[in-house]
Amino acid sequence: MSVLSFSKDCNQNGYYYLSIKVDDVDLGEDDYRYLDKLLAVNLLRNPSVEVAAFSFMTNSLEMILIQHIAGGVESFWNDVFKKFEGYLKSKGSLDADLDKAASIKNISDENLLEMSRRIHSLCDDDRNDQYSSLRAFLYDDVPVWLNKRYIASQYKSAEKYAELIKS
Repeated sequence: MSVLSFSKDCNQNGYYYLSIKVDDVDLGEDDYRYLDKLLAVNLLRNPSVEVAAFSFMTNSLEMILIQHIAGGVESFWNDVFKKFEGYLKSKGSLDADLDKAASIKNISDENLLEMSRRIHSLCDDDRNDQYSSLRAFLYDDVPVWLNKRYIASQYKSAEKYAELIKS
């Protein structure tokens, strides 16, 4: 299901898992920095969506989004990932549209912590999780555009969360 058509049906105050698989693209440091900049600019200006967890890997981007205003996911997609798609295409790194590689699904309150665990368990240890919110949950190294309170309120300590990730 396309992100754009699905997002029109999203409920307010809903949790959503966004996954973008880019198997034919190896994302690198410059790509992550560009995406980080897009996220910071958009999320600080646009209160309709927040990011609760993320992991950017070489061939996929995984996020948990919190939508506060109907249509917020669609707006977020257009403001961030359509621009990121244009950036990748201008570099010659991407041929197809990102929305063809994307999926999004609703997450219940009960599954929020488990989805966060899944995202963070995908992290590459060798890159010190620089492009993952795992650092925010373990070391309180929080990007300005991340709101970790939704997930952090569900576990007692960073040590407990680290144990959960390893399970």
